[in-house]
Amino acid sequence: MGELPRKYSFDDENLPLKTFVKSSVCGTPYTGFIVRKKGLYCYRNRRKGSKEDRSAKKLHEEFLDLLDNYTLANKKYIEPLTEIIHDTLIDKNQEALQDQKRLSSELNKLKEQINTLESKYVVLNEITRSQ
Repeated sequence: MGELPRKYSFDDENLPLKTFVKSSVCGTPYTGFIVRKKGLYCYRNRRKGSKEDRSAKKLHEEFLDLLDNYTLANKKYIEPLTEIIHDTLIDKNQEALQDQKRLSSELNKLKEQINTLESKYVVLNEITRSQ
């Protein structure tokens, strides 16, 4: 009996930077994996033949250090910035919802056109058979 297919986890909490971090050499996103013998998590460049492996622990520390550069020193800016981010996300989601409604409407119109064409084709075939 064959082996069951491997289940891949796209949201592994031990590898939050998977596909977010990209190689500085070629721009290819990193993927994540665990070294089972050592019990350590690592990131690897997806590019075939690439030898870029990074320790997840080190990469996470470097990422946190980078985020420290974006800390707001003055607390009075936190609330206005939070509101701006909130409004921006709502606007982006509204745009996506409008696109979804538009595409759904277009899909329904295309389905109606297909049904109309199919019914005309059936009627045309019946007419040609009867002649």
